[in-house]
Amino acid sequence: MCDSRFPIADAPLSLPRELTLHAQTMRSLLILDDECEHHEVMYGLIHFLESFDENAQLQALVDVAPQLIVRAPDWTKILHYRILNDDPSRALHKEVLQSANSENREIAYQLLKEIAAAIINPVPIERLTLVESDYTSIRNLPAGQVGTIVEVYEETEYCQYLVEFADRQGREYAMATLKEEELLVLHYELTVA
Repeated sequence: MCDSRFPIADAPLSLPRELTLHAQTMRSLLILDDECEHHEVMYGLIHFLESFDENAQLQALVDVAPQLIVRAPDWTKILHYRILNDDPSRALHKEVLQSANSENREIAYQLLKEIAAAIINPVPIERLTLVESDYTSIRNLPAGQVGTIVEVYEETEYCQYLVEFADRQGREYAMATLKEEELLVLHYELTVA
């Protein structure tokens, strides 16, 4: 018996393989659930989906965006962060969005604007612990500062990260507790698949 939450599950079996893969990817994306207490299960699903053809993944994500953003807004953001952190995925996502219908394209653009706003905003002084006296005159930590996650707090509803900021000599000058959407993962080495 098909789960009624997934109307795509009733697709005829005679569909071309590409369409069937697309349908299955869409169905799998709709399993993502912000209420799931087992994040490792949701990440496992994401890793599984990332093993599919990248074009099929991204097309499916754009196609289910209207349902997914309502059902699992946090996981939708996480998927988009993962896309943004990978140059080839980001370029392909741009291509897929250009051919998407206007509703789905607008949903993706709004989500990307939210992500950009979180990344671009400086961290206000009230949220900083300043360590070096040389920096006590700053009013905020400008966007784009590179830090190191030194602790992860999972007791709260959403993970938070204690981030240490240091100068080029390695002297710590500030610490801040940041939410996931305030972080942008940097890659210092190229990973080749």
